[in-house]
Amino acid sequence: MSDAEWVAKCELLSGKGVDQAGLAPLGRRILADLVEPFEERCRAS
Repeated sequence: MSDAEWVAKCELLSGKGVDQAGLAPLGRRILADLVEPFEERCRAS
């Protein structure tokens, strides 16, 4: 996966991308569950 893809996932995880997508809180929770495996990499970068 490219750095740009990781950055996009990190933004989604932090909520920036989620807000831009206009997702409801429930969708945000589901999305957080989906991107949870990327949390460690985001924190490490």
